[in-house]
Amino acid sequence: MNSSTREEPALWSRAASVLGVIIAHRWAFAAAGTLAMVVFFWRIRFLPSITLTDIGLVAIAIVVFSILLMLVFLATLLIPAALLVEWHQRGMIFSASGPRSPGSRERHLALNSILSLLVGAAVALLLLYASLATAFGKSHDHAFLILVGLGAIAALGPVLRKTTPSATAERIANTRPWRGLWPLSLAFASTALYLLYMPIFVLVVIGTHEAATALTDWQFGLMLLLLPPLHYLFFLVLSSPARHKSIAALAIIFYVVMFAGTLTEALDRAANIFQLGLLKHHSVVVSSEGCRIAKSSRVVRACHKLEGPGEALYEIRDVQILTRLGSHAVIARNQWTPAQRTGSVPIPSAHVRSWFPTAPVKGLPRAPHSRAPAAMVDIPTQRPVPTPRASRKAPARRKTVSCVAR
Repeated sequence: MNSSTREEPALWSRAASVLGVIIAHRWAFAAAGTLAMVVFFWRIRFLPSITLTDIGLVAIAIVVFSILLMLVFLATLLIPAALLVEWHQRGMIFSASGPRSPGSRERHLALNSILSLLVGAAVALLLLYASLATAFGKSHDHAFLILVGLGAIAALGPVLRKTTPSATAERIANTRPWRGLWPLSLAFASTALYLLYMPIFVLVVIGTHEAATALTDWQFGLMLLLLPPLHYLFFLVLSSPARHKSIAALAIIFYVVMFAGTLTEALDRAANIFQLGLLKHHSVVVSSEGCRIAKSSRVVRACHKLEGPGEALYEIRDVQILTRLGSHAVIARNQWTPAQRTGSVPIPSAHVRSWFPTAPVKGLPRAPHSRAPAAMVDIPTQRPVPTPRASRKAPARRKTVSCVAR
């Protein structure tokens, strides 16, 4: 009880300090949110007319969600680097960075460390592929879970094991590059680490980057094999002097975020989560005027009438809503991407009544025949009425009657 009461003021003070920083820099957050909105509208090539209230709410939502998404991605990406630091303190892995210039032994130990990490990651990738994609793995469902469990135990075991500073110093002094069982033990630990880490990383990447779903197997494998050099590079940064640590870490994080497209993906996911835009496979309910506007473009070919009392409503099926903010709702085909724009049509918001997913939501039962409500009647597009062809037969001659006066 006493310890908890002592810690509460510290926790409250930290929370109050964080809140104070946010309030003190509220204009910076507002500017970041406005910039994020500008980037989003630039990606869809449409700038709507919105009010200041909408700008503030949307900016806060996009900034908060994007920051959280990038933090999750970066934390997942750099977890092995933190574990490598723990291994380094126990004499399991070595780096050539330090206060003194590295000698021949330190350079060879560092080279041996990175090669052992690569070998372990390659072995882990082969084992995971065998447990998921081969006939043996498909016939043994628990092989994947067993591998991940063994990887967790073997990777975290050296960290949880107690050791003394003297034993660690003796282990470091007796380690020789390319000799003994040390390279094999590091390769085994690396295999265990990436058996645990690679499935988690793949799930996070697929969940935060839509472009990752289009990658092939060999592209995914190449991306996973690039992780050990990245983790070792960040481990070297963490082992460097303090004056260079923060600058190098921020440079690596900035490069990874820009190279992977995490910033733009975070903006797109924020817009999708809050249903602000980039909503694929949606149906849009519009008025008759909205249907006429949509059919005048090549994006929509036909509307479907919703039967019922009241105003005549029409459904535009299976399109992508690029944005619904402001005075217009912009729709496009599902194949539309910021890199490959296939055309779009803005519909005034006054003629848009609602929208909903065309495809069934995951976890809910799917309709056996139709994905749309039953009370819908297709409206055929207006076509010019063909004129009948002229008959080939000559018209019948009228009989003439001559009148003769007698």
